[in-house]
Amino acid sequence: MAFMDETQAQQEFNRAFQLLQQSEHQKSVAILIRLAKSFPSNPHVHYLLGVVHSLLGQQQLAVQSYTEAINIQPDLIDAYVNKSADLYSLGAYQAAIHCAQVGLRIQPGNAMLLLNLGNSNKAIGNLAGALACYEQALSEAPDYAQAWSNRSEVLLKLGRSDEAISSANKAIELLPSYADAYNNLALTHVELKQHSEALAAFKKSIRLQPNNPDVYNNLGLLYVQLAQLEPAVTAYEKSLALKPANPDVLLNLGNLFVNMKRFPEAISAYSRSVNANPTKNWVKGSLLHTQMKVCDWSNYQKSVDDILSGIDKKQHPAAPFTLLGIPTSLGIQKLTANAYINFELPKPSLDPIPPKKGESKLRIAYLSADFHKHPVAHLIAELLELHDRSRFEVIGISYGLANEDDMRRRISRSVDRFIDVADKSDEGIARYIREAEVDIAIDLGGHTQGSRLGILAFKPSPVQVHYLGYSGTTGADFIDYLVADPVVVPDEHKLFYTEKIVHLPNAFQVNDRSRKIAVSEDSRADHGLPESGFVFCCFNNNWKITPDLFDVWMEILSKVEGSVLWLFKDNELAEQNLRKESASRGINPERLVFAGRLPLDQHLARHRHADLFIDSFYFNAHTTASDALWAGLPVLTKAGDTFASLAAASLLNAVGLPELVTYSVDEYENLAVELATNPERLAGFKQKLANNRLTTPLFDTPRFTRHLENAYEQMIERYRQGLKPDHIHVSN
Repeated sequence: MAFMDETQAQQEFNRAFQLLQQSEHQKSVAILIRLAKSFPSNPHVHYLLGVVHSLLGQQQLAVQSYTEAINIQPDLIDAYVNKSADLYSLGAYQAAIHCAQVGLRIQPGNAMLLLNLGNSNKAIGNLAGALACYEQALSEAPDYAQAWSNRSEVLLKLGRSDEAISSANKAIELLPSYADAYNNLALTHVELKQHSEALAAFKKSIRLQPNNPDVYNNLGLLYVQLAQLEPAVTAYEKSLALKPANPDVLLNLGNLFVNMKRFPEAISAYSRSVNANPTKNWVKGSLLHTQMKVCDWSNYQKSVDDILSGIDKKQHPAAPFTLLGIPTSLGIQKLTANAYINFELPKPSLDPIPPKKGESKLRIAYLSADFHKHPVAHLIAELLELHDRSRFEVIGISYGLANEDDMRRRISRSVDRFIDVADKSDEGIARYIREAEVDIAIDLGGHTQGSRLGILAFKPSPVQVHYLGYSGTTGADFIDYLVADPVVVPDEHKLFYTEKIVHLPNAFQVNDRSRKIAVSEDSRADHGLPESGFVFCCFNNNWKITPDLFDVWMEILSKVEGSVLWLFKDNELAEQNLRKESASRGINPERLVFAGRLPLDQHLARHRHADLFIDSFYFNAHTTASDALWAGLPVLTKAGDTFASLAAASLLNAVGLPELVTYSVDEYENLAVELATNPERLAGFKQKLANNRLTTPLFDTPRFTRHLENAYEQMIERYRQGLKPDHIHVSN
């Protein structure tokens, strides 16, 4: 081949091209490699070699070949088109953008380069830039089906669902066999909760292109929305059969297994996702949180360090909620919440509506996925009943599953209007809020499971508030206020919140005084507890237990002879692992007793068999602390530096027991031992709690309601005066 003349070279080039057309890619690439060595200055050989490498899935080699072609012939526009496309497929989005921009300087109206530039802008979150690229491509090539289809995807992310459907349908009209257009159409129907239409479009896409793993992944997401969990597993597994190491699908499968309480399989899926892409957004946090659910601490410290290191490197390894349960700072929590909002939510908006004029009542709407037997509902039910109807009209907007239970029925009776919008899109719910002329919309979910902050991203109401469900900043610039108190958010912490802070004079947490405590003749033995001996308890979720906390608990047990620790059991694995952990610390595993789920009144009643509730460190007891105090059980906590780690301190201050708030591990441990070995001192706290229970602010729901209503009126008054939101302090 070293002596190949130009005629022979042309023949070989033609043969390589024919083999390429016949899908004989390996034979074609072998010829082209020889040609590239013999004629290194021929740009067309390098270009065609890049094409074949790309078809073989060798994108890195393809990029190298296109680069060689461009170096030889800088105006070879097709090389810029293909190189930018392959850089995009490699995830090198900035390099792809640069390549496309250089190509566009050579040929400004190249629709394919504009498409590639739009794709890479979309990938980095520059949706406006992506849309502009697609629309410019369509102005150059109005029949460019792929540009219409990709435009629909961006319009969907921008919250412009109707336009997204029209754009996808235009792509299908131009190219009826275009499977990706049906996929994008289906995704828009999913967003609009038009499930039957979405399912039909996904199936059409699959018929046209049976081996597209992305469509099966999206189909799985639809089945999750429909609560058809086993079909969702099947769809994800089909996607993985086609592309085994897809980190996105593995993350979705892990999330699904968590919902199904199939924790070992969830951990496996998340681990595979991390291995496939160590910098994949949010997945390391999901893995750690699931391991914490089963109290598997085998890699706990390494995982925490890895997450914090990733955040320091400007990566996004964990979603906001995960960070509340591990040792982090308010600054990290704010940074992560803001990044999550920017990555996961669209940037839509509706035209603002002015507050109603000439009407005395404020219209407030509470939004939640948890209007059923759930801690948020248990806390807020009486507040909804007590709102002053001469000053407020109250709407309940439920976007979660319609679990028809006593709590849901109570809440629906407690509001002036109860609207079930689970089958509506975020945009559709936002439009309802706007049309209902809601003055203040109150989000009760934040970054918790099932929440839909995307509704308020449309800015459908003049004032938007976050309250109760999530103990931290949302990171969202469209949320105006966070309801708190001076304990959970002291003045020096305000800079770590994107919202303006409402300081209520007592505890931030509302409570329901009508919670019944069952009358029961059960004994300690009925709960697996010893009839004598001190009973420490913590009914917090298992994932709130961290190794350093467990060390302290075991040290406490070692110092209090005959004592036991009564814990909530979420799953069998957690119990097994905690027993192993206690044995490894020299404590008999039988000294751990586990409590299963009970109806609320029976759960409250069983608190009388415990002597002291000992709290978790990084994510305190919230509702569980209120439950214990309502049932007459003192709570010992350690105050931290974040909202989540100060919540129990807030509750104890509001019930007149600040002495049970400690500020170091040693103080926490020493006071726990002191109370367990000094019956008189503990009895004094129990008596003080009994005296304070109905006389202090924590369970004075009418007083709390007045304070919150005062805050709402101050918010709307600022708005009416044309003032920006600012911190609000409500007097007692």
